[in-house]
Amino acid sequence: MVHYGQLKKPLTTLLNKNSFQWGEEAQKAFEALKETMISAPTLTLPNFAKSFVVKIDASGNRIGATLM
Repeated sequence: MVHYGQLKKPLTTLLNKNSFQWGEEAQKAFEALKETMISAPTLTLPNFAKSFVVKIDASGNRIGATLM
């Protein structure tokens, strides 16, 4: 299981006030996060032989959906 919170932590600290310093640690975190998000099984097609549920949530100007 991938722990995205740990991978993105060095990038999140860049958002603190007056602390944006893109360094080697941030670059490594960015590359690791990018590689994790484009690798299987994160991006896969659903198995249409099995049943699945689409959960949606909407607000006044946005909509989100999750395939489960």
